[in-house]
Amino acid sequence: AVPVTDFGQTETGIVYLVMEYIDGPTLRKVLEREKRLSPERTVNLAKQICAGIAAAHRANIVHRDLKPDNVMIEIIDGQEVAKVLDFGIAKLRDTQQLAQITKTDSVLGTPHYMSPEQCSGGTVDHLSDIYSLGVMIYEMLAGHVPFQAASAPAIIVQHVTKDPQPLNKLYPNIPEPISHVVMRALEKQPSRRQQSASELASQLEAALAISGLSNSGKITSNEPA
Repeated sequence: AVPVTDFGQTETGIVYLVMEYIDGPTLRKVLEREKRLSPERTVNLAKQICAGIAAAHRANIVHRDLKPDNVMIEIIDGQEVAKVLDFGIAKLRDTQQLAQITKTDSVLGTPHYMSPEQCSGGTVDHLSDIYSLGVMIYEMLAGHVPFQAASAPAIIVQHVTKDPQPLNKLYPNIPEPISHVVMRALEKQPSRRQQSASELASQLEAALAISGLSNSGKITSNEPA
């Protein structure tokens, strides 16, 4: 995650955060330029994003607005390094405030990446972030999000009621083990998803190995597999 080193308010009332400077584009810009990423590159980036979210979850923080716009990619020694940022609508979860934090009074987030429970105003916890991670990984592999519509309400309805099309049905060259892991993250019922970001990362790495693909982290091609 991108560290915040300072915060405050100026004499003129401007509230500010001082964060690490990342010399690179957002994941959104990368996807706009390259459309689809290879399974190897996707897993490399997804594992790093999962690590950042796992750290937040260990601190009892739910991000609630995971999307490619909130991930930046920096090239260090020829490898892509992903950093998660913008915890703008994140909420702390602790034993004293659990009821107020997990029970939302309004729908917050970006519709394309919101979990079914987030869309319906239900209980939002770390498993909601797992769903959003699943949407992001789906988009990295397919070149588009699972659900598309002309309006935000229509997208929200699909998240709640419609099953996404399996990745390997859309693109047979996406290995089935990787497709299976991503589709599990997109389960409507939170209990059927991976139960942590670390578990999702481990399953992606195992699926890559089962598929006979390597994950060096080096950038060798911009073309999807």
